[in-house]
Amino acid sequence: MDIRFFILILSLSIPGCGNTVGPAIAPEAPLNDKPPPSPSTGTASERSSDITSNIFFENSTVESGVAFTNRNGEEAGHFSIVESLGGGVGILDVDRDGSDDIWLPGGGTLGEDIQPVGLTNGLFRNTGNWHFDNVTDRAGAAKSEIYSHGIASGDFDNDGFADALVTGYGGLRLFHNLGDGTFEEIASDCGLSDRSWASSAAWGDITGDGILDLYVAHYVNWSPENHPFCPGPTEASREVCPPREFKGLPDTFYTGSIAGVFNNVSAEYGLKGDGKGLGVLIADFNHDQQPDIYVTNDTVPNVLYQNEKGTSLSDVSLASGVSLSGRGVPDGSMGVQLLDYDNNGIFDIWVANYERESNAVYQGQGNMLFRHVSNRTGVTAVGALFVGWGTLCFDADHDGDEDVFVSNGHVIRYPRASPLRQTPLFFENMAGERFRNVAEQAGAYMSQPHMARGSATSDLDNDGDWDVVVMHTGEQTSLLQNTCRTGNYLTMELFGRSSSRDAVGAVVQLTAGGKNILRQWVGGGSYASTSTRRLHFGFDAAAAVEQVEIRWPSGVVQKLSDVTVNTCIAVVESRDPVILFQEN
Repeated sequence: MDIRFFILILSLSIPGCGNTVGPAIAPEAPLNDKPPPSPSTGTASERSSDITSNIFFENSTVESGVAFTNRNGEEAGHFSIVESLGGGVGILDVDRDGSDDIWLPGGGTLGEDIQPVGLTNGLFRNTGNWHFDNVTDRAGAAKSEIYSHGIASGDFDNDGFADALVTGYGGLRLFHNLGDGTFEEIASDCGLSDRSWASSAAWGDITGDGILDLYVAHYVNWSPENHPFCPGPTEASREVCPPREFKGLPDTFYTGSIAGVFNNVSAEYGLKGDGKGLGVLIADFNHDQQPDIYVTNDTVPNVLYQNEKGTSLSDVSLASGVSLSGRGVPDGSMGVQLLDYDNNGIFDIWVANYERESNAVYQGQGNMLFRHVSNRTGVTAVGALFVGWGTLCFDADHDGDEDVFVSNGHVIRYPRASPLRQTPLFFENMAGERFRNVAEQAGAYMSQPHMARGSATSDLDNDGDWDVVVMHTGEQTSLLQNTCRTGNYLTMELFGRSSSRDAVGAVVQLTAGGKNILRQWVGGGSYASTSTRRLHFGFDAAAAVEQVEIRWPSGVVQKLSDVTVNTCIAVVESRDPVILFQEN
């Protein structure tokens, strides 16, 4: 199906998208910890070959030309916890040609002194027809002294070109997009002097000044000097130490400036100092047009910060209901994403956790309150043997609700309760009532075990449905092509003017066939990854788009009508009437 493109005609020229505090809510019933017979298949009903689904992905890695492997240095035999985290995926349109490109962190090695050393990043330019060219060296993207984990992309200087922040052991690296296909590394020059072990990061305009700020999650205080011995399965063997053997590191919050210099305001904004952060999500959780911050931590409570008019952050974690599991204890949390799974107009949160904990679904109740509903939505039916990382919420089958992909893989060498390599989970959303795992029916990659970590999503081939990229440890990165051909869709790219250009926290409500569908452009999410900056809506094939309403972080409300289905539109923030030009 050919995609037609809309370009918003305003004075600002924009490239098109495509080819150009209350009481806590009571938790649900406790989860039964008894493990199921298999981590890849779940209950008998989930294993049934009678399950049919439109969700299907082809493993199209070979034809893509992307040949890249993230390495963790485990071959050195040090059994360091730094080997556990692996890497994420960065999806960004480097050259603003309307096709998303892929940035991949290389990880690192460990020498005899156990000192982590970084490996080269990989940058692959999308040239169309599901093919990517390796442009790492000529783009100046290879440099990586740090043992890298994550990619957080954002246009920090509002110049229209996506920049890339690389996180890892040893600090941060900020690659400034020069707009000509090349990058310049400027972290130290612009005030990002952080050298703590950084796992994930997220961009968002917390202060409301139209300039992106930066939240950096830090993990634990491991170092070559703080490298305890933890016993393995035999008396003489060694195992990777768990995070409980280490103290957590405080996170960092930087405010941005017009001059492109960042200021560490962690103390002024009231950040907690005892986290073991792995995931960061910046989003407007309470619909007040101010982005808030949610941090997933490993073995200690997760943290939800409410934005207080851009001048401070209030810790509402415990009262909100999203800091603990359904049993009232901390999980080992990694991946995180925003969604409105029940289409009730209130945003929910999905968190991927460690084995025996299950994925957590926190259903939004309004006013910054959430309820843990993993049991009642069927999420725990797959069992509790998975170690979850990358977390993607998107409408894979164009039926109007968001499905959930979770990439899995263990963190230690000799796990006893579950396999080292694990199959992914693909939860099909059944009309907002429950989820069912359809991974076994969703393609060869989905039914096979992997040592997976971060993942990201985008319409890599510009055919209207969302594809998936998965990072692994010691295994080649996979590109999974969505072959869904059902329903209609609309793809949107937003450009702020009074809001920051990236417009993190912008909420879009699409009305089609009498049904309202809600999406939000967020900062961060998944695990150590960045997905496309485009929003995607799927809906019934017989439905037309009746209205699109955009609530920008600045307070501007913009309404579009007469929007054609199966198109991609670019929208610039404006209070003025919108004139759309359709390009076939």
